[in-house]
Amino acid sequence: MSYQPSLWGIGAAPLRADNVFFALKPDESVASDIRRIAVRENDRHRLRGQPIKAACLHLTLQRLDDERRVLFAGEHAAAAVAMPPFEVAFDRLESFRAKPGHVPLVLRGDDGLVGVMMLRRNLGKAMEKVGLGPYVHSRFTPHVTLLYGDRPIAEQRVETIGWTVREFVLVRSLYGKGEHIELGRWPLQATTSANLPGEP
Repeated sequence: MSYQPSLWGIGAAPLRADNVFFALKPDESVASDIRRIAVRENDRHRLRGQPIKAACLHLTLQRLDDERRVLFAGEHAAAAVAMPPFEVAFDRLESFRAKPGHVPLVLRGDDGLVGVMMLRRNLGKAMEKVGLGPYVHSRFTPHVTLLYGDRPIAEQRVETIGWTVREFVLVRSLYGKGEHIELGRWPLQATTSANLPGEP
């Protein structure tokens, strides 16, 4: 973790690290549609939130540390994932429990997220094979965060929105800047020629 000198040059205050994660990202047109839903619901419920930029909308699959060895192993794991493209769909809004004033409003789904669960499981197995087992967690609620509001709202249905998932990406989210840097991209396909280290 990096450190920043205090105002008086005495002591140091820790800086929050950037987040690094594998994710699914909607294409540009779908991202714009999702953001329109975020703006509409933010205004409708008067949540005082700031809708997330279309370019930063995503569904997190697995998280990593921003360390060279971890990223290197993560890239090997991602390259070993073999799975065909699939459809993803969201059809409801809900608020996650969080600290007051910073409540995530998210898109959720049920049957439309079966492919997401399978991809995450396959990626997790590949991560375990390259020594990244500690980064694979069993708890997972697939969602796309739209904004952080000042209070929760009741769960509600919305028009179904989705896209065909043809790839997944590794992203560095710059803390406090609302900006993503893409570190890698892997297409989905039924078979792959990539092998994990140590495999024939």
